[in-house]
Amino acid sequence: MCEHARTATGLAAAALGTAFVVRGVGDVLERHGSAVSWLSPIAWSQQRRAFVDPRRGPLALSFGFAAVAAAAAYRVVDRRDLGAGLVPPRPGRDEAAPALATSFALALRLQRGSIAGWGTGLALTGLFYGSLTGSIAESFANLPEDILVLMGGSTANLVDGFLGLTGYTMAFLASCFAILSVRRLRSEEQSGRIEPVLATATSRAGWMASGLSVTAVGVVALLALAGLGTGLGAAASTGEPTRAAASVWTHVGYVPAVLGIAAIAAALFGLVPRAFDLVWVLVVCGYLVGSFGPILNLPDSAGAFSPLNHVRQMPLEPFAAGSFVALVALAALVTAAGLAAFRRRDLLSA
Repeated sequence: MCEHARTATGLAAAALGTAFVVRGVGDVLERHGSAVSWLSPIAWSQQRRAFVDPRRGPLALSFGFAAVAAAAAYRVVDRRDLGAGLVPPRPGRDEAAPALATSFALALRLQRGSIAGWGTGLALTGLFYGSLTGSIAESFANLPEDILVLMGGSTANLVDGFLGLTGYTMAFLASCFAILSVRRLRSEEQSGRIEPVLATATSRAGWMASGLSVTAVGVVALLALAGLGTGLGAAASTGEPTRAAASVWTHVGYVPAVLGIAAIAAALFGLVPRAFDLVWVLVVCGYLVGSFGPILNLPDSAGAFSPLNHVRQMPLEPFAAGSFVALVALAALVTAAGLAAFRRRDLLSA
């Protein structure tokens, strides 16, 4: 997949995720949806109310938006260059800046836009969810018991349970970034851009380690920003300033687990690069089991294969130093295995 296609796919995924979050926030603010819900195209289909009170307006709105978007897409296709994006690339410098003299600096330069975009998105999403904290006890007090178990199991733990579930969801999103970040290594190999880099004094292990280091930096930054956004929203909503710092720590506590997922992705890249996308099964299935396992009465061992399910959901549960250290050590070992495998195998262009 070319760079422009990957960028377009990322933007589409970001737009879909934003629409989902906006719809969720709008529906929480008011039963059957609020004015905020109508800012999301996902809510339009739901407002059709096909089995309760059928309405034509939302359906017409969906068709109209689809027609306008399709017309705009065809217009853009006619105007842009073949294989180019919406914004034409600018010519770069004849020589790289001194700051790009290392493979780590190059990897950071290639991913700085992605890190900034993900960081902004997670911070704003956290701010949205955090701002709902003050009304959680009132809004969710009448939830059925099988749903209430997701929020701590009792009305007394609703706020902490909600924040713990929010942190778990943010860690899942950060895991998606980590996989895509490691996936860039595979893209560089497939496109052949890795070969000029390795023709210099840069070793294979050094090149891969630089990319993984940027992934680790990005994961820490994203979780910290998500925690800060959630904490600021929760502090403003509840009037408890200490929520901000506690939320940052809650989210950063997931760093070893997310790095463990990145390590598994790195091991697949080093050992069996063509099977790289199998890591998505681990992440998505682990998140679904961890989120809905209590409702489905699944045993605790059902989600044990996912590193995210080995972290306590603070502030509902206390911090566990043992699992934190164990996940860090396991991530380091799996990453080392991936580095060793990449040094030995042949480069693959497809």
